[in-house]
Amino acid sequence: MRFRFFTIPMLVGMFLFFANQAAGQTGTVRGNIFDADSGEPIISGTVRLAGADIGTTTDLDGFFVFGSVPVGDYRLVVTYIGYDSLSVNVIVKKNAINYQRLELIEGGIALSEVTVSGDREEARTEVKVSAVRISTRQIKALPSTGGEPDIAQYLSVLPGVVFSGDQGGQLYIRGGSPIQNKILLDGLTIYKPFHSIGFFSVFETEAIRSVDVYTGGFNAEYGGRISAIVDIKTKEGNKKRWGGTASASPFMGKVLLEGPLKKVNEDSGNSTSLLLTAKHSYLDQTSSTFYEYAVQDSSGSLPFSFTDVYGKMSFVLGGGSKVNLFGFNFNDKVVYEGLATLDWKTRGGGANFRLVPPASNLIIDGIVGGSRYDITPVSYTHLRAHETEADL
Repeated sequence: MRFRFFTIPMLVGMFLFFANQAAGQTGTVRGNIFDADSGEPIISGTVRLAGADIGTTTDLDGFFVFGSVPVGDYRLVVTYIGYDSLSVNVIVKKNAINYQRLELIEGGIALSEVTVSGDREEARTEVKVSAVRISTRQIKALPSTGGEPDIAQYLSVLPGVVFSGDQGGQLYIRGGSPIQNKILLDGLTIYKPFHSIGFFSVFETEAIRSVDVYTGGFNAEYGGRISAIVDIKTKEGNKKRWGGTASASPFMGKVLLEGPLKKVNEDSGNSTSLLLTAKHSYLDQTSSTFYEYAVQDSSGSLPFSFTDVYGKMSFVLGGGSKVNLFGFNFNDKVVYEGLATLDWKTRGGGANFRLVPPASNLIIDGIVGGSRYDITPVSYTHLRAHETEADL
């Protein structure tokens, strides 16, 4: 009788060999979930791979991925509140990537009570310390000043947040000074995000996709601030048809226009869309009529006015890749009669992208761009001196 003895290095080598063999019998399933009507990504949709007993939720781009799925046939099931469920067959092959581009249709069944399972699943898989995510629907649900819902008004009701309307709308979060907060728009820093009157921000509510407020535990990528991060991301333009909104109130008038420059291709998923927003305040003209009680100086009107313009062009490619080009110009002005005039200007632009190679598990994303903030104080004493010189 013969016995074969194995040394420790031989056993380790055999273990690694069989582990690699087992790992090689897997593949990847990934894809994007969109709204069938507008082409907008479905955020926090629940995606389940029936037969593998695994699930996940979609991100802000409607993207999901299942890695190291054993080879075999599965059923991909997608559910989201307010939409009809969808399921498709997927085949996972060895060392292959199965990409699915799916569209959900709004459902017509009204439920008396529902549970948002997407948020629950996200809470199980992601660790978020002192983080709050705000949607456009939540901003609109809050009673607003002048009938114009705005993120500035919503932030003021969050725990630990104090909002002051003087000096250009100052935001204090958990005791930190305004300079210790970092406000981002599509990844770029906005140095003066709130208008002088304090009730409104430079961000158009209808264009916001999501707002993430981090009051602690944020990553090093947000370096340079120690109090809080407010990360605002805008949506993409409608990929299937042109449309827009317009509104007016005693405070301001605003307009939003969106639509496809190139309609989405149902086979490849490629599309090019445009989103434009603009709003202008005329409170300095209407306040003498509607808000006479608030006028305290000799001018007979409130001294605040602003104009905000934002544009975004989105290129969505097959396989989950996308490129967004955007630019903005925010102007704010305060005229203190007999004292001084203050002009704030914030402008900038850039591009953010996500590249998903079709034959690789690598996902590349990033942003490039810049923003600039200028303030121009003009005193009336200085103006009178110039007028005197001109008269001479």
